[in-house]
Amino acid sequence: MIKQELVTLELKLQQEEVRSDKKQLAQLVHDNYLEFGRSGKVWKKADLLVSDQKIPQLHIQSSEFSVQKVGERSYLVSYLTTEKETGKQTNRRSLWGKEENAWQLLFHEGNDFIEEDKS
Repeated sequence: MIKQELVTLELKLQQEEVRSDKKQLAQLVHDNYLEFGRSGKVWKKADLLVSDQKIPQLHIQSSEFSVQKVGERSYLVSYLTTEKETGKQTNRRSLWGKEENAWQLLFHEGNDFIEEDKS
């Protein structure tokens, strides 16, 4: 049940209507949120909520979700995304914590997926 709930929240955060809604972002993202994007850009909650800041839209397909409990009310969500236009893949990890009966995103990181050489 928790796995499905967290996967649903991850997918929700990928939706354009959620990424552009500052009120929804403020509820879903913890005050101490930190992100290391695939591009190397560092994001904090305040960066997401600046009214003139455009959060990049995601055109990705997500798969291979894994959810691991890391604390009493904390879970690590790992998954793979594939850009729809280029096929470029990214390993992603998010740390979710339950605060006052609501899940909030504490940390997110994306790293390029590099296929290992099998020769």
